[in-house]
Amino acid sequence: MTTLTLLITFIFFLMTLSSSTNPRNFTVELIHRDSPHSPLYNPQTTPTDRLNAAFLRSISRSRRFSHHSQTDLQSGLKEQEASSS
Repeated sequence: MTTLTLLITFIFFLMTLSSSTNPRNFTVELIHRDSPHSPLYNPQTTPTDRLNAAFLRSISRSRRFSHHSQTDLQSGLKEQEASSS
């Protein structure tokens, strides 16, 4: 299965290179989720709704990162060392 995936990816890559005018360039356009160009864009939401959603995503992300603190990693390593001895 992995070989098939790699083969398909390689063929797609070769087709992309052969179809471009300058094969040394590769560009990707990054589109923000709140942009009207994004497929996730909801035209029904107001700018205030989008700002509120962005704020809540930011708070959620910060809580996720603060949950995994350095002391949790250190204590996990100590437990592993003790159990392997």
